[in-house]
Amino acid sequence: MTHPLDPAETARWTAWKRAHDTVLEAIGEEIRHVAGISVADFAVLSRVIENGGGRMPSRNWAPCSTGSAPASPAS
Repeated sequence: MTHPLDPAETARWTAWKRAHDTVLEAIGEEIRHVAGISVADFAVLSRVIENGGGRMPSRNWAPCSTGSAPASPAS
């Protein structure tokens, strides 16, 4: 079992989470502004491009929305 964070570790962890949230929100706003799509749509479309060469069977879409790579890329 791990030990609880001390106050300094807790402060660093909290600062990291806030910074992470700020960056993700800024990226999301940029995607919505520039592309006019949601972050979820962008996540799926980027996986299709990365893993499917621009094409991917719909059965492989669900893993894309969770950030996982599809089981087998479309050929």
